[in-house]
Amino acid sequence: MVSETEVTVRGRLGHNPELQQAPGKKAWVRLRVATNRRVRTAEGWADGPTSWYDVKVWDDFATNVAMSLRKGDAVIVQGALQIEEYTHGSGVTLRTPVITAHALGPDLRHVVAHVLRVNRGAPESGNGDGADDAGAGTDPGSGAAPRVRPEVDLSGMQELDDETDPDGGGGPADGSDEGEPVAEEALTGV
Repeated sequence: MVSETEVTVRGRLGHNPELQQAPGKKAWVRLRVATNRRVRTAEGWADGPTSWYDVKVWDDFATNVAMSLRKGDAVIVQGALQIEEYTHGSGVTLRTPVITAHALGPDLRHVVAHVLRVNRGAPESGNGDGADDAGAGTDPGSGAAPRVRPEVDLSGMQELDDETDPDGGGGPADGSDEGEPVAEEALTGV
């Protein structure tokens, strides 16, 4: 039995996602995500070498990524690691690792996100006048905006204390982040 190698990468986007779609083909986005480790030196903490990962995203997922993320955003990517081969113009065969993303989103350790649910499938039941159905089932390459579902009412939810560690993982509850990945300077070399 053959199995895929699943990986999870935390890093920052190296460029703005650009949605692409050939006529009659699936929509897709190809991203570059930069990561680096923090290393301890005699002077304190410093950025280690930067590693770059190519990430592919397909279909409606690609549309959501293109609408949501921008260069420099802290992200978490989870997906299948594959090696792509291609032949350079000089006849040399090259190999590059690529992550086909199953999940990708903002790293909420570094940003606050506002979530909007989209429905590109069958229209939801509305009041019958068709006004609620605008944009339902739109093709991602058609330029029509996907229909946005109403926001969820969170008024009954309880906020957590700043001192609370919600996952009980023993990490810092004060929000401090020792070991921040990727220096901003690393993103300028894209």
